[in-house]
Amino acid sequence: MLIGEIFELLQFIFIVSFTTFLVSCVDYDILFANKMVNHSQSENNKVTLPDAFLPPGVCRDRIRENLFLMVLLVIAGVFWIHRLIKFLYNVCCYWEIYNFYIQALRIPMVGT
Repeated sequence: MLIGEIFELLQFIFIVSFTTFLVSCVDYDILFANKMVNHSQSENNKVTLPDAFLPPGVCRDRIRENLFLMVLLVIAGVFWIHRLIKFLYNVCCYWEIYNFYIQALRIPMVGT
């Protein structure tokens, strides 16, 4: 149960981060060949994924300029903190259940 909740928290961070990256840090005109890429070799006309990635500074500026995205990131952050607090509360509850089994019911842990 706890492992699943930990992975849900990590999955949420990954989804929000990856979506933000795709929205702000990829030049889709280059990716879909609507704009040419400046290659050093003239015979290489293939577009690769790194060609479509924007530099970190440009990416950071595009995220900061997009007010709608910033609001969504704040909402996602608040939601994630809420889920983290809920997870920590569940850890305390699971610890109390564990202690009840060990001390009150005297049911030993298997394998210890």
